[in-house]
Formats: sequence, C-alpha cells, structure tokens
Amino acid sequence: MLMQPVQKQDPLFPKLADALDPVRAGYAFKIMLSEAGFPVRKINCSIERARLKLGRKALLGYRLTGEAESGESFDQSAMLILWPDGEAHSLPDMGGKLEPPDFGPSRAPVDHLMGDAWLFPNDRKVHHIGALLDETPAGIPSDGVTREVLHYVPEQGCAVRLTTTDGQVFYGKCRTDDRGSISAKVSAAALDQGHPDLRLATVIDHDPERHILWQTHVSGQPLNAADVCARAGRWAGPASRAINAFHAFTPPDGLQELTVDSIAQTLARRIERSKAAMPAIATEIEMIGKKLIANQPADRQKLVLSHCDLHPANLLWDGVNFAMIDLDTAALAPRALDYGSLVASLVHGAVEAQARDNKIDAMIAAFCDAASDESGDGLTIKWFVAASLIGERLYRCGTRMKSPALRSRTRLIEIADRLLQSQGGIHV
Repeated sequence: MLMQPVQKQDPLFPKLADALDPVRAGYAFKIMLSEAGFPVRKINCSIERARLKLGRKALLGYRLTGEAESGESFDQSAMLILWPDGEAHSLPDMGGKLEPPDFGPSRAPVDHLMGDAWLFPNDRKVHHIGALLDETPAGIPSDGVTREVLHYVPEQGCAVRLTTTDGQVFYGKCRTDDRGSISAKVSAAALDQGHPDLRLATVIDHDPERHILWQTHVSGQPLNAADVCARAGRWAGPASRAINAFHAFTPPDGLQELTVDSIAQTLARRIERSKAAMPAIATEIEMIGKKLIANQPADRQKLVLSHCDLHPANLLWDGVNFAMIDLDTAALAPRALDYGSLVASLVHGAVEAQARDNKIDAMIAAFCDAASDESGDGLTIKWFVAASLIGERLYRCGTRMKSPALRSRTRLIEIADRLLQSQGGIHV
C-alpha cells in the first residue's frame, strides 16, 4: 500500500502535494477527461506507484475508476509526469502510433497538476504493451485465450498472464529495455544444466526488437516474510540451497559484472538521494552511510551468476523446492549480494508486520549461518544485508514513497547499524 511520503514539497514541482492527494488528483483527472471529450459523472482515484527524485523527477501511477456521463463504468490506469516548474520538456518518441485506452485519451495534459498523463496501454518508455496484450506467443493457439494484467510499472514494464482453453498458463513481459535477452540467455543456460534444488521457467518466445518475452508457468507461492521470521530455521536451509544452485550454474557470456566497489558506489549515490527524500532522518541516514562505506568488504569476492534482484516474490515454494523467477537483472556478482537482497526484503516485511527485534535478529542469523559456507564468512553477508536495507529498502521508501512509516524507517537503520556493530572494529 502506498502511504503518505515524509516529504511532499519540492520547489521544482509546485503541484506535488496535489498530485499526492488522491482526492485532488482525482478532481484534476476528471477535468482532464471532460476536456478531452470523456465527461465523467463520478471518479475514484488511487495512487498505485510513485517515484520521486527531489529536484529531478516526479512520476506517479494512478488507477481511475468511476462512471462516465453516458453511464459507462471505467477502470483505467494512468501515468502522470510532473514537469519542473510546470514547463513540459520536449516529448519523447512514443514508439509509433498511440493506442486507444479503454477509457479516455491516449495522452493529455493535466493542467491542474502542471503535468502530462499517458493512459494505459500507452507509456512514455515501454512502447509495445499493446502487442503484449493482443498477440499470442509462437506455437500457442490464439482462440479462446484469456489475459490478465498482473503488473504494470510506468516507464519500466508490464507483465500479463495468458491462460489457454486447456488450462496451460504462460507469462509475458514487455519492458523499456531488452533485459528479456538476459532472462532468455540465463534461463537457457541454467535449464541445460539443471539442479534438483531449483526450478526455472522455460522461455518459449522472445522478441528482442519489441522487448517482449514469454515464459512457461512455474508453480509455487512467494515467501511470506512474517512466516519466515516466525520459523526462520524452517526456511533458511531450503532457500539457501536454491540460491546456491543458481550460483553454481555456468553463466552465459556477456553478463554485466558487479563488484563490491561498484555496489558501494551505487550505495553512496542512493544514500545521498535518500537524505534529500527523507529530511526528517537525514542525519541518521548520513551516519549509517558513512559506516557502510567505511566498512565495506575487500573487493576480492568471487563473482558468480547472481539474480541481483532477489526478494520474496521471486522465490516460489511448491512444498518440495523453490523456483526462481524474473531473471531480467541477472549478472556476475559476489555470492553475498543475493543473500543480502533477499534477507533485507524479509526484514523489511517483518518490520512492516511489527515483528520484534529478537525475531528479526534470529532470522538474519539463520540465513547467515545457512549461507556462510557458500558465500564467504557471515560478516560479509551481514554487510550486504545492511547495505541492501539502506541502499534498496530504505531508498525505495523515500524515492518511491512506499511504506513503512517513519518509525519503521528508523528501524531499518537501527537494524543495519546492529549488523555492522556485530562485525566489530567499526570505522566511521
């Protein structure tokens, strides 16, 4: 659930507070729709996505539902970008002809918010969502198939589920870039090698020109942070075996390399952005940032095939073993990176569930113990967990204005600090 951000004001975006208020934003969209020839009788507006980089960019994703003057009900996704000082930049190439949305114009200015809106399936950067919604992957009969939009992130990508008449399920993605090529190469290489502790989806169709990828369904449910926190000993071993299995695959050629130094550089940039986005805790962010940078592990970690965006939704448990999905960000990286990302995500979920510190610490310890033999010593893993808590989880809280609340944000900092203190010999 998107919560109110700590910082709603930005001198570059005069209407940011209005855009972050669903009632006022809904009123602005109602006016825009009416002026575009789609008069609305009633409208409900909710904010589904938000990405804010103070002084640089403001992007919001809305869901608009309601009733048109004609009596027609509508349910429409819209993306809004606010222009600095309300002055629109030159508009980017939208990848060809705009497509008609279910309700409303393809694109229109929202004057009351001093920005521009694009209505789904149009997107400023993801140009072929329409093909994802209309076309069927090669070799799959098109008659009688049903499609469901599972996930749409403005300016990043869209995912759909396709079900055939005989019950087969496939998943399709369209992205702003060709990360699908990474997923296709990694999936093919890993499936050729196979491993009993890990299942992967099979790529059935890949269109690199339009950045569309289709894969088979893999069964399982995402890891649940509250359950893992309550029974860490139950989950740490199987999850670590699945991660280790992925790390053991021989990677395909051409993957990006991430080192401790490059990861620390990204972390430093995100710390600075987080301080600007969350001024109420900027001092605390600066202090934990200094500790992280000063105490980073030596840059001689072995690089292995890594997921590089491993969180609970990307590990699916079917009662026997795990499946790993969403391989678009795979790269060569230190083994501890995936553990840090996964454990930090679990900690974040546990914090939102208001789990006690002793339970959270025990969960971290269980994963460090299960992973340490394969990923270097436990201290290296603890640093990566702390770095992910600040550079991924806390960073997203500020720049994407998601939960948790301010007290929970400070808990993420406190947990990261405890992890670094447990290393001993901390430098600041």
